[in-house]
Amino acid sequence: MKFIKKVLIGFLVFILIDLLGLLALSFSFKKVLVNGVIKEMIIMEITNEQENNTNDSSNDSVTDSNNYSVTEENINQVTDNEEVRKLLNSKEVENLINKYLDLTIDSIIDEDNLNEIELEKDMIKFLEDNKSDLEKVVGEEITDEALSNTKEQLETKDMSKEYKQTIRNIQKDLTPTEKSLLKAYKTLISLSFRLIIITLIILDIVFIALLQKSLHKWIKNLSQAFIISGVLLIIMSLAGKLIVETASELKTFNINSLLTIGIIYLIIGIITIIIYKFIFKDKDNNKENNSQEVQYDISQASTE
Repeated sequence: MKFIKKVLIGFLVFILIDLLGLLALSFSFKKVLVNGVIKEMIIMEITNEQENNTNDSSNDSVTDSNNYSVTEENINQVTDNEEVRKLLNSKEVENLINKYLDLTIDSIIDEDNLNEIELEKDMIKFLEDNKSDLEKVVGEEITDEALSNTKEQLETKDMSKEYKQTIRNIQKDLTPTEKSLLKAYKTLISLSFRLIIITLIILDIVFIALLQKSLHKWIKNLSQAFIISGVLLIIMSLAGKLIVETASELKTFNINSLLTIGIIYLIIGIITIIIYKFIFKDKDNNKENNSQEVQYDISQASTE
């Protein structure tokens, strides 16, 4: 009977580890996609453009020394990598990328969502709200006239129409499996999915407590689940970062959101197990000693 009880508790702890891992992925997957892939690809494109402009300007300076000061000025105007990172890490940029990531995926799944795409309007608003930050990036003042000209250019390009057509083309080319993966991604990051996982975690803990027949022994199992899950997430984060940076063109794969959750899990597990040992271990030992004394007294009485 004790063996079956241990097996059941072990199984429930294993499920609890999996549920904690799923919850961590639900909270971090989108951030990894945005910060680790999309932003890094933007930085790569800007860096490559900077290198191309630098090479072109170097050639110009050799062939025509009179134009050197102009080309040097152009080089200084090219976006600096660190300033780009600061801008991309701002809340405004993250909100804009998140919005269009969601809109793109939602539009691929359901074409009705295409009506919500307003690239020109959102880009103009971003330029107006972040003028000072953009000035730091380009290295010079952005005048009202330049901003007005940029608005006019954005409004005449009709980028939203082209973007919508691109999404329609992608939608036609996607296989049923790829569409299913997109739907699975939307489910994974949804609030309803997180609430289901949290509910299952609570139920799992309740079942462990019932099997333990104790109001506090489940805390030890919970701490073990947090520690194991945290260690696994940390290993997964570091291994994923190493593999992606080695196998792809991405120089930096930002997986900090998943790594942070792994560290938080590990800290929660360690703190919980320490609290458990300080508060409840003596009580458990006293109960075990009392039960052993009772059994000894019974056995003594039976022999007499």
